[in-house]
Amino acid sequence: MKKLVLILAIVCIGFGGVYSSCSSDAERIVDCLTEQINLKLSHSLDTQNQKKSLYTVRYTGSLSLNNTIQWDFGDGQKATLSGTTAEHIFTAAGKYTVKAKVTLNKGNSSCTTTLETTVTIP
Repeated sequence: MKKLVLILAIVCIGFGGVYSSCSSDAERIVDCLTEQINLKLSHSLDTQNQKKSLYTVRYTGSLSLNNTIQWDFGDGQKATLSGTTAEHIFTAAGKYTVKAKVTLNKGNSSCTTTLETTVTIP
């Protein structure tokens, strides 16, 4: 998928201003690709309960971050929450891959990406 997006961006940029819709598509693609580096997902374990993990999405770019984030905690539990933070209590020790699906907006355009972090529950 990323290769297809990159090819589309190159083709659109190569045609220059010939097709104005292609130009705006290329701008959206470039915005999405470059803005994703400004997204970070971090986590920490609760000091009182080692099975409770706290998550934060941080965005430092120029687009707007959609306030609704879809979380997959890697243990079969999922949640769609407002805001950039989430907490989850795991029922068993283990290593889990937690995913946060976030959307960046610019006018009528948007792009969605999934951030991942690995948490080890003792």
